[in-house]
Amino acid sequence: MPGDHPVAVLRGLLGRDFGDGLPDGVFPVSEWCADPQFFPGATGLLSETSWQDVSPGSAGVVETFPPPPEHGLVVVGNYQATVRSYHRILARDLGGFPTTWRALRQLLASVSPQEVFLTNAFVGLPDRAGDTEPFPTTPSFTRRCEHLLRTQIELFSPRLVVCLGVPAAKMLAAITPALDSWRPWPGYAALDQRAVSGVGGCMVADVTFEAVAVRHPSAVLSRVQRQRDAELIAGAAGPRPQH
Repeated sequence: MPGDHPVAVLRGLLGRDFGDGLPDGVFPVSEWCADPQFFPGATGLLSETSWQDVSPGSAGVVETFPPPPEHGLVVVGNYQATVRSYHRILARDLGGFPTTWRALRQLLASVSPQEVFLTNAFVGLPDRAGDTEPFPTTPSFTRRCEHLLRTQIELFSPRLVVCLGVPAAKMLAAITPALDSWRPWPGYAALDQRAVSGVGGCMVADVTFEAVAVRHPSAVLSRVQRQRDAELIAGAAGPRPQH
């Protein structure tokens, strides 16, 4: 039933927990944008079988949700967009941030788009000048976002959670006891040196998964660094589960 779909459940939580009481300068996501795109603006799911065929915003606002992945990947970014950029997305002036999607295709090349749920750590649209500026959160609001991330992991039961950038990695570490090596955040160089950029045996509720922390797709990196992150994801994701 549509009401049982994970996206329907999550959108119900958005209306309950993220419609008001947001930090100063943060506005709720009050209108869905065209798929494919990250949740909460869109469904966060993809129906294409190849990343070459994924074009953000090309499917329009969907009424029938794509099937949720089974034991797939939950990919966590920072936040959807600023108020100004989200208005551009709604107006179809911007399907998605080209730099982010170009890097995302490389990072996730080893898995099918249909295995992926794309989401964000922080829920809301900050009134900021640039889309890479920090999200203006508060401790109580961060706890609400942490609860939502827990719920997403419980609903999708992924084999791998990929954190795109530091805010996502910090949030996952806050709700996952196995990620003590990520607390306090030591930096990517230290994670690489200690070989803890990928950590197995993570658990949220009764869901066990591996976690990987990579640089955000918007970060300026060398081709070698980006490829290294892609290989880290590929190794952690392993072969596609057979059903």
